[in-house]
Amino acid sequence: MKYRVEWTPAAEDTLTEVWLTSADKNGVTAAVEVVGPALARSPLATGVALDSSVHRLAQVPPITIEFYVIEDDTKVVVQGVAAV
Repeated sequence: MKYRVEWTPAAEDTLTEVWLTSADKNGVTAAVEVVGPALARSPLATGVALDSSVHRLAQVPPITIEFYVIEDDTKVVVQGVAAV
């Protein structure tokens, strides 16, 4: 099953900020290129569960991504990004 991955505007803004201030811009770009397809393919197998199985955190250095899985809509919503 393929999931649609959506980034909230706040998550996109934070990702931009992380990228702009990172000493490893290529690493940030590569991390997004790795985690995006993983979230689209199998989000419940990506990262670790936080307060529920659908609220998850994936650490792909040099970033961490917080996301929710909405199985009924086959959608993943990226809520937050932080530098590791």
